[in-house]
Amino acid sequence: MTTLLNRASLRDAIRRDKLRITPPIDTGTGIAGAVPPNRPDPSNQVLNDCISNALAKINRRVGFNTVVNVPLTVPVTFTNGPQEINLSAQIPPAYSLNDISRVFWTPTGSPVGKVLEATLWQTEDRRRWDSINYPPSMPERYYTDSYSLFLLPGSSGGGTLSLYIGQGILSPQNDGDFITLLSIDCQDVIVTACAVEWLLQNPEDAEQAAKLQTWGTELQVGVEELLNWKNSFNQKAQQSIGFLTYRTGVSSRRNIR
Repeated sequence: MTTLLNRASLRDAIRRDKLRITPPIDTGTGIAGAVPPNRPDPSNQVLNDCISNALAKINRRVGFNTVVNVPLTVPVTFTNGPQEINLSAQIPPAYSLNDISRVFWTPTGSPVGKVLEATLWQTEDRRRWDSINYPPSMPERYYTDSYSLFLLPGSSGGGTLSLYIGQGILSPQNDGDFITLLSIDCQDVIVTACAVEWLLQNPEDAEQAAKLQTWGTELQVGVEELLNWKNSFNQKAQQSIGFLTYRTGVSSRRNIR
């Protein structure tokens, strides 16, 4: 492939190169990504789901990761001890949180903030710090447990947390979103992965089983090539496979525990 594919063009490539279905754009009877009237299966929604699932699996296998800044409003607490921030409820649905690389605190009404120190509750216990009884004040440290972030101490005046989070796949939002942060020469791996996803969703027969074996082997080779490609870059500069939207960024990372 010699051109950058958006989601609509990716559907055409899947149909054309793997499913042997002629896209309407090839015959001048429709736009990019349109469903062929004589071959409505798979539908666009099915292929869109396959694209998202395939990219998510490749992200996990290859270890692609991108970091973005997500601001969260933190209310005042009147309870002693760590203040819990439920990330499941606070992180927007568009993000898939994998890790936290940096936490920045800005008090309400202040233009000046600070980076919070990462800690563990086990570290707090080892040092015999009585953090469970800290009265609310200015947060100094934080730790994560399950899918929550805890401030130490809790906030007495409220403020804003800027979380630099590492996320996996950015699901495409529309047909105009382009695959980015991936060499054009590697896009055929995505096409193969999507075709495999489609096969896995359909009843097996002898022909499909043969295709699954062939495409599965092809995908395995392609993923190894992606690993080699990714590892050729400086890890600190490596971003995620995703779709070109306003949500991309870059930084280092710290795993969520």
